[in-house]
Amino acid sequence: MKAYRLRKLQDVEFLGSHTMLVLEIRLFRCVNKDCEKKSFRESLKLAKPYVRMTTAEQRKALDCSREMA
Repeated sequence: MKAYRLRKLQDVEFLGSHTMLVLEIRLFRCVNKDCEKKSFRESLKLAKPYVRMTTAEQRKALDCSREMA
């Protein structure tokens, strides 16, 4: 393991308040010299890489936009 990084994700409202998840993600270093990626982060089931909202929040936003259309 190389280090930790913080990842912030907007999640669905909880008790009427906006929710922001702050997660500590592990950053790993590949020890194989032939590996293309020298370092990589652990994956999350809550959200895809480079996304700022959880999957549940994305579904909620999509449903809301469909209702408004």
